[in-house]
Amino acid sequence: SELIMVMAPERGKLFATQIVSQQDPEPERVLFASFAIARFFNSEQAPISPNVWISLNGSIVGHIKGMDDIIASAKKHAEADIQREEEQLPHKAITFADGNGIGIRIKVQAHDIEIMFTNLQHIIRGYIQHGIKEDNFTGAIDVVLEIKDSRCNPEMIDEIKNDLNDMFDFLTNQCSSLGFQGKDNSAIKLNYEVSA
Repeated sequence: SELIMVMAPERGKLFATQIVSQQDPEPERVLFASFAIARFFNSEQAPISPNVWISLNGSIVGHIKGMDDIIASAKKHAEADIQREEEQLPHKAITFADGNGIGIRIKVQAHDIEIMFTNLQHIIRGYIQHGIKEDNFTGAIDVVLEIKDSRCNPEMIDEIKNDLNDMFDFLTNQCSSLGFQGKDNSAIKLNYEVSA
């Protein structure tokens, strides 16, 4: 195809579809774009861009104008999805003194281990993005997990901790690759403790 609509909402994903006109894309193509754009706002991977680009004969020649409403709508739906997911994992956050600034402590009650692993990443990312906007945030994020899943037994704790270690390593690397930092360029420091 000569003319292609291209989106790269998150690392590792490329969405592309043929279009007839870059001035007036067909409605079904705009719907396709909104689906792709939503992944920029609700993603477990590193976000890249919510923009919709035009490729002509294999080269990027511009982007589709007038997509602001579509992007805003995709963001609204993605945030609503995240909120619904987070409601399944009760949590609250407080700040605590951390050397020359503040850190964030997130207290989480996990009534379902599977839901915890699905949604905890979203919750932590949200607080990191909130924290880096504060001048006195030192990058410290402490997560206190209280596991109340009746299916959980003491023998499972070591396996849960191994999975949490993998998750926290992944999030730490992601924060570094995205350039997220605390005050005075301090690295994001993720810690957790578990009680069952």
